[in-house]
Amino acid sequence: MTNNKYYNMNYVYLLVLLSALTSRLIFILYSPTGGGDWFIYSTVAENILSGCGVSLSVPNSDDCVPHFGGNQGPGYPIFVFLSWFIGGHEDMYIRLFQLSFYIAGLLYLVRAIKIYTLSSKVALWVGMVLALSPLEAAWPRYLQTETLVLAGTLWVFAELLLSLHQNKIRVVPIAIALVFTTFIRLDAVLLI
Repeated sequence: MTNNKYYNMNYVYLLVLLSALTSRLIFILYSPTGGGDWFIYSTVAENILSGCGVSLSVPNSDDCVPHFGGNQGPGYPIFVFLSWFIGGHEDMYIRLFQLSFYIAGLLYLVRAIKIYTLSSKVALWVGMVLALSPLEAAWPRYLQTETLVLAGTLWVFAELLLSLHQNKIRVVPIAIALVFTTFIRLDAVLLI
């Protein structure tokens, strides 16, 4: 193992955290937007908030028809509801909580890479590539499922690496990660 202090895992976590946070906060603060399916997610979340439950009925109307939750599972509208509940119905909280979930998933993957490869250097480089990836950096600015699904996918990959390290499948943690991710977006079932 190298003596370079920048490959100490505390520095690795800090560098990856700051890189992911900075690159995404720029988009969140200067270019926030709803996105294509936001109307559906916000309608379901408004109905949950008003006590109607998972429904696509017009919020605060006399109708309260149960529904599957839009074109995805009800996980994202429930996440929106919880974000609004905590943050006083401000959409910025949704973006910041999405970012928090993503960074948690990324740091968990970085940890799993270090454990599996025994290399802080590899963990740092993979973490930095994901933290600064132009394919992922702008997603938290949207009020869409993608950021949480990315977080869940990183979680699943981390569990797979930890399974390889332990030479046994971590059934329960993998199942929890898959259920979380699929509850947010149905096509995540393909991770199986």
